Amino acid sequence: MQRALIEQQGDLGRAMAEVMKADAGSESPLARNARPITVLWALAMITWVGVVSPMVGLQVEVVAALKGVPAELWSLLTVGIGAYMLARSVDKIVPQVVGSKG
Repeated sequence: MQRALIEQQGDLGRAMAEVMKADAGSESPLARNARPITVLWALAMITWVGVVSPMVGLQVEVVAALKGVPAELWSLLTVGIGAYMLARSVDKIVPQVVGSKG
């Protein structure tokens, strides 16, 4: 059962890598840059909430507004960023592993 789970995770990682490769090779600038834009947006939001809003005295208001965001949207964002990070890791690690076997 553990082997099946590991294989399933490997299949998922390969599928995510294929989607990323297809996005990166797309002629559409939006498709090519959707994940990086999302990551940059998330970093900007973290900076706003954690650094800027406390400095200008708006942290309470910002945190209150963020509580109104549906949990499903947070899940979608988390999965998207996680998939991006995993696929980027796979893209960087696999060539090193394959190259070291030769």
